Amino acid sequence: MKKRWAIVGTIVAAGIIGNFLPEEEPVTKEEPKTEEVVKKEPVKKEEPAPVKKEEPKKDDSKAQEFLEDKHLEILQNSYDGMSSVKFNREEKMFVVTPTNEDLIMAITMVMSGNPGLQQNWDELVGSFVDMSATMKENLGDGYSISMSNPVNTDNIILIVMNGTVIYDAVNNVGGM
Repeated sequence: MKKRWAIVGTIVAAGIIGNFLPEEEPVTKEEPKTEEVVKKEPVKKEEPAPVKKEEPKKDDSKAQEFLEDKHLEILQNSYDGMSSVKFNREEKMFVVTPTNEDLIMAITMVMSGNPGLQQNWDELVGSFVDMSATMKENLGDGYSISMSNPVNTDNIILIVMNGTVIYDAVNNVGGM
């Protein structure tokens, strides 16, 4: 695909540049005053430079950062009024921190073993799995979405990566 765009770009550039080249003046026959012998040398074709293996470009990392920022923006808008969302680029982790008092209370209760809220927690985990799978499709492997403990935000209570639950403090999945 990149080669196709490079070829199209070259053709377009050649057309544009061709429009700016001076037109050849019409040739008028004049009688030469003296005889000149002009030796024509063969035109040398330039060898194309060897194609180098492409390395990641700064443009690629900027495009990736743009996608990461868009995902962050979508998450922040989705959780507005319920949680704050931050992104740790080094760890490729989106961190959701509950801020709504009712949500904080519900999470605290489910973490304490309240069986009446287990289904709600499982639905929340399922939505994180879906979001994580979407992130894998859009951003690539290795991105995770996590939820911090609303009582102690230094601790994470849920981590989902590539559509798979890595750690779930409520359901005792994984270990931290």
